[in-house]
Amino acid sequence: MLNPADPLPPSPLTDWELTAIAARIVQRPDCEIYVAEQIGRLALADDAEGVTTWKAVAGKVQAIRAASVV
Repeated sequence: MLNPADPLPPSPLTDWELTAIAARIVQRPDCEIYVAEQIGRLALADDAEGVTTWKAVAGKVQAIRAASVV
């Protein structure tokens, strides 16, 4: 089982790829719930790499949503 105290490895995706995924997901009205569900599902499956990737996507989603509207 994943230990929340253990540091997670870096995401295998590039910053550009993470941003592209987040840009697509942020269009969903339930984007935060969707990302949280993915993280939870992968944590239950003991997929540390997947959890790391989706946490990085979550950070990008938050950054996109927090960006000022131009």
